[in-house]
Amino acid sequence: MNSELLLVVVPSFVALLVAVLGIFQDSVRLRLIGPRLKLQFEMGEPFVGTAKIREASGASPTRNFFFRVGVANLGKSAAWRVSVLLTRLEKYNEEARRYEVEEWFVPVELAWCHGIGSQLQALNPHATIYFDLGHYARPEFTGETRDDFDSPAAPPFQLKTSRIDARQWGYVLTEGQYQLRIQVTAANAEPVEAWFHVRSLPGWSESLEDLIRDGHMRIALLGQRPQSLVGAVEEHFRREMSY
Repeated sequence: MNSELLLVVVPSFVALLVAVLGIFQDSVRLRLIGPRLKLQFEMGEPFVGTAKIREASGASPTRNFFFRVGVANLGKSAAWRVSVLLTRLEKYNEEARRYEVEEWFVPVELAWCHGIGSQLQALNPHATIYFDLGHYARPEFTGETRDDFDSPAAPPFQLKTSRIDARQWGYVLTEGQYQLRIQVTAANAEPVEAWFHVRSLPGWSESLEDLIRDGHMRIALLGQRPQSLVGAVEEHFRREMSY
């Protein structure tokens, strides 16, 4: 390439690069120094715990197992106004051997722990704050003893919705296997989409370790990925069109 051509090509390339950076400077800056959200979950502390929950007014409190998910900020600046939305719920159809969308389900916000509510005002860099996913409630027993694993039904999993009463509005997962899609968003960060697996099979024990070991309950984080708002809308319509 001769010098005259270089004098034409190089300035043009620089001008194009400057123009591109000008268009995407906010996005580039966000990736370099902005917040970066990541979900965390394991079947153990501090993600799993026990508590006595009063299911109804006047009823005696019962031992339940609650589950919460951590949201970490791995970026270099605080994430503002962080919210958690349960956007999709699918149940496994044993006969069809596939997961199918639950028609009754309507997307709903999940609540942050410790009474924060549905919106976390700020998540600082290198900090982790938890939101409540839900809790396994003690099932109804029909056998002669409470220790008989064959006597109770599957423990229902009650989602920890915000603003509404989950039990009254039917946000309770009964026996079976489910996939939950959860999206975490912030005013100044890329949304993150995660898939969870929830399983409830007949049986109960006062020991969480026994329930997990014997397969009566299971919750797992299947995977996650950053997702732009445009990508989320496109995928929603693509999924809906495929059914």
